[in-house]
Amino acid sequence: MKLILEIVVNILRFSGFLLKMAILSLLLLVPDIHIALGSDSFSLALKNESEIVRAEAISTFRKKKGPFSDESIGLLGKALNDPSSLVRREAMDVLEILGPKAKAAVPDIIHFLSNIEPGNAAQIRAPLAIKSIGINNNEVHSKLKEILQIQDSELLLIRINSIIAIGELKGNPKTVEPFLESICRNNSEPQELRMKCWVALARIQPSHPQAIEKLIEMIKEGHKRKSAYVVASGIQINFTPRFDALKALSDIEKIDLAVPILIDELKSASSERERNRVILDLKLIKPTSKGLKNLLPYLKQFIESGNIKGGYMKYFTLQSIALIGGPIEGKEFLREFSKKSDDAQAKSFATQILKNIK
Repeated sequence: MKLILEIVVNILRFSGFLLKMAILSLLLLVPDIHIALGSDSFSLALKNESEIVRAEAISTFRKKKGPFSDESIGLLGKALNDPSSLVRREAMDVLEILGPKAKAAVPDIIHFLSNIEPGNAAQIRAPLAIKSIGINNNEVHSKLKEILQIQDSELLLIRINSIIAIGELKGNPKTVEPFLESICRNNSEPQELRMKCWVALARIQPSHPQAIEKLIEMIKEGHKRKSAYVVASGIQINFTPRFDALKALSDIEKIDLAVPILIDELKSASSERERNRVILDLKLIKPTSKGLKNLLPYLKQFIESGNIKGGYMKYFTLQSIALIGGPIEGKEFLREFSKKSDDAQAKSFATQILKNIK
């Protein structure tokens, strides 16, 4: 193994660009290469003059399961100070992917957020990396709050991501709740930020009446609102309050409050497109959620009457019936449907789904 390490190190030190890239690409195919070679080769690759070589070295972590040494994670954290935006973004993406395995890099991420720059892609993703890692301490919350207190339209994306992180990480409602309420109720703040704030507040305090009320409002009005927004830094984002609200209500076990809205929308849908959009919203909801079985009669009716068009929608509708109905009601419906339906494609899907039900 020592000989392999020496060969890799010498190649990365003396070879041309194409050969370096070839070697780094081969490393992707070697299981647990970071354990086998240690951090020496990785450290050397991060010092290479080519930003592409440095970024490619970092990307090798994407396909590794670990475990990773604190030293290797530390090097990833230090890569956030790289002069190349490509390398910094790759490092932040990898830290987010690694999640809890990257906890040793949290101090580096916090330091990286010391000086917020508009349009800095790696900084914009930093709160989401912290959320993924799952560190929930005073230093993290202080930094996220600090970012949120900067009222600058150029920093809308990183502020939104900080709100998302606070909501997912939760923390002590007694300290977080008043802070979020102040943002939610501040009409001078961008609408996008305030809506994300209500979602975060509902996650932290599921019994907060106004937060739940706002989420219900987002679901009712969401289908009327276009989702594309462009912030001042020139970065386009998708703003989807309806999706955020449905997902949050599902996560906090209050989706039953939204089910009557979904039923009304299914019943009043004036086109196939409108109906499909409501059905696809089920992707955001845990199938075992309270009250969701009230949707079953409508899903069954649509698939039995042949009103569901397209292979994907047929499969998704049948799968939703199976998941919501459970191993008894869902299985029984699919069994009968696969016998009686005249739709060969849908029958095939039902049979396929049945095989996967335990």
